Amino acid sequence: MDRNLGAILLALLLSAFVEGLFSFVTPFYLTSQGISLLNIGIVFSIASLALVLLRILLGAYTDIRGRKFVFAFSFLLQAISSGLFNFVRSLLDTSAVQVLHDLGLSVRTSLKSTIIFENARRTYQKMIAWVAGIEHLMMAFVNFAAAGILLTFAYGGSYVLMAILQFISFAIITVAYTEKGKVLRSKKISLRDMYSSSLSRNMYVIMLATALFSTGIRLSHGFAEPLYFQAKYSLSKTEIGLIIGLHRLSLALPLFVTGKIMHRFDVKKAYVFSTLVTSLFLLSMGLINNIFIAVPLWLIHDVVGGSIQIPAAQMLTQQNAHDDERGKDVNTMELLAGLVSIVTPSLTGALITFYWDSIFILGGFLILLGSLILHVFYK
Repeated sequence: MDRNLGAILLALLLSAFVEGLFSFVTPFYLTSQGISLLNIGIVFSIASLALVLLRILLGAYTDIRGRKFVFAFSFLLQAISSGLFNFVRSLLDTSAVQVLHDLGLSVRTSLKSTIIFENARRTYQKMIAWVAGIEHLMMAFVNFAAAGILLTFAYGGSYVLMAILQFISFAIITVAYTEKGKVLRSKKISLRDMYSSSLSRNMYVIMLATALFSTGIRLSHGFAEPLYFQAKYSLSKTEIGLIIGLHRLSLALPLFVTGKIMHRFDVKKAYVFSTLVTSLFLLSMGLINNIFIAVPLWLIHDVVGGSIQIPAAQMLTQQNAHDDERGKDVNTMELLAGLVSIVTPSLTGALITFYWDSIFILGGFLILLGSLILHVFYK
């Protein structure tokens, strides 16, 4: 592994620790501050809405000025966000801080796939699956220990720890990563060009399928996940951390296998199969009320679902992006796909207020619809 890939992996590894801890701590922290489930959903929706214009602009900017600065800055944004979370006391405070967190996460997620592609074109399917596996392995480790970390550091210390680790990731990329490719510093940045839509037909199909898939996943896997097991089955934070950790592990380990064998399969068929399986598992989750059935279903759906969908989706996206506008194309596609899911956190908060299982039923149906759309219209 060369220096660039090593720097990327180390920074993402530390960031994955933070994401695993953040996703566990924050829902409990916000409820402890007296913020309702519906308002928590509104907070996450506001954060998503704030990204609409910035995502495309930053993607196009990286095509011209280079990706290193924006990629590094995404870690710094989340470091600042984590540090500020200790001071939130109202819905307005939380929304502002959550915007910084989500901006950093969304920009890094889209740039991550492009940067890895540019540093490992020949082995991209294997590398993107391997990196995702390492990330989820770290998040699984954190989820196993999350209750203990929270007990030891409390909310305040946990957010300080997150801020420190994200800042270290920022420093690693700033110091150790060397820009890949030519940086066109003399080229003028035109807002009209940045926001022009020149995606291929297939990219629009991927966009629609991704919109439905991400909405279904955010409904069933978002901030409601730890609260679901607490509310429906009265589990403790330690038990919830164990389930979420095993859930992460069930995705992480298969990714190391699928990354090695994906090149043997038709990428489109692999995507359709994985999303179809995911939809059926989520629908099943919404129709049962026995914890001894629900937990095993939750722990195995990514083995043949997410572990195949992640590398397949990334490869389809990179294959259909233009070489000279890769950052813009990927960010534009993911942004337009994400527009549909802006209301998802608010919808999640509304649904779980009345009926917890509805997030799995609706989420599974949307993913099933996206799978069928890609199967029929992608050429």
